[in-house]
Amino acid sequence: MKKPEFSSSKKAEFTRLSGGENAGSEGNSQNKGGGESIEDAMKRYSGMSESQLVTEMLARAAEGREKGTLTDGDLDDFYAKAAPMLSNAQREKLKGLVDSLKQGK
Repeated sequence: MKKPEFSSSKKAEFTRLSGGENAGSEGNSQNKGGGESIEDAMKRYSGMSESQLVTEMLARAAEGREKGTLTDGDLDDFYAKAAPMLSNAQREKLKGLVDSLKQGK
């Protein structure tokens, strides 16, 4: 399972990858705002185990929620961009994680 990159500035990378506040103006997977493309970010995390990825995602999402930088829309956009690159089983797991994060506001 592959994973998006999270910035060292402690802002949830979901926002950048989903076209939120840090995204470039083109709206595709390559960002002009200095962020990595979703493909590059996923490659960066491809060596992590599933449990490591889930732990990282939950930690970054909680951080983004706490700081007010991660919205339900950001999570939906992130899912929409990442899902095509995942297997059916991975998409189902990611969807469940996103839904869980949205309920845990």
